[in-house]
Amino acid sequence: MRAALRGDPLPSPLTPAIGDLPHDRFSLPPGCTSEPGQTASQIFRLGVAGGKTLVVMGDSHGRMWMPAILRMASQDGWTVVPFVKPRCVPRTWSPNGSECGTWFTWATSHAAALHPYVTLLIGSWSGTSRPAAAVKPVAALAATMKRSSATLVVMGDARTQSRDPVDCLLAAGATMKTCTARAKKSQLQTDDRIAADAKKKHVGFISTRGWFCAPGGASVMCPLVINKTIAWADQGHISQTYALELAGPFRAAFRHALFASP
Repeated sequence: MRAALRGDPLPSPLTPAIGDLPHDRFSLPPGCTSEPGQTASQIFRLGVAGGKTLVVMGDSHGRMWMPAILRMASQDGWTVVPFVKPRCVPRTWSPNGSECGTWFTWATSHAAALHPYVTLLIGSWSGTSRPAAAVKPVAALAATMKRSSATLVVMGDARTQSRDPVDCLLAAGATMKTCTARAKKSQLQTDDRIAADAKKKHVGFISTRGWFCAPGGASVMCPLVINKTIAWADQGHISQTYALELAGPFRAAFRHALFASP
């Protein structure tokens, strides 16, 4: 973080290479994701066959964390069942007849029918301007899935970047400072309120803030490059490379949230 405050030069070499960045993102098997225009998908079981079931529910942020989730699954014997629909962010999580609403009804019903050992909720709310728009639907889905899951965990959202990573890194005079975003107050408030609601309702919560951001003067600063790794593939999704680097911290945080839940 001090490098960003000082405006240090970007480190070299960067991982992944800037030219590879647009492709450095995880993809689920074909048919596993409910794509635009679809309200259902095939139900895949990833990870370790016959293990305890870990259901992952959410939008594209559920997909971007899959490298860390599947690395943990291989270590600890989890069978991972994803219910993911990109662009269906938490404020759309209600059975209202829309495309996202129809998918949400389908996903909730099928996920609950599995009676998973753990349900992990992962949504994108860092871009919201009103915390309640995310807090209420996350709390509602948590309450629904808690009835059919032995344990429920909510994952905090990573702060988004303000510029396209490739454009920022290739800009003339680019430095650690010019490629560092400042977290908006509404972003931090939303994450804090969801964390507080999870604690109040005895639901596990994984905070991701320290993996991406740190206080910098009067702001919370979130650099695009962490050590020598480009942490973001685009403005809203982390790179597969950085997700794999976080596999260890993610596993530790997941286990803490799991064992902290009643």
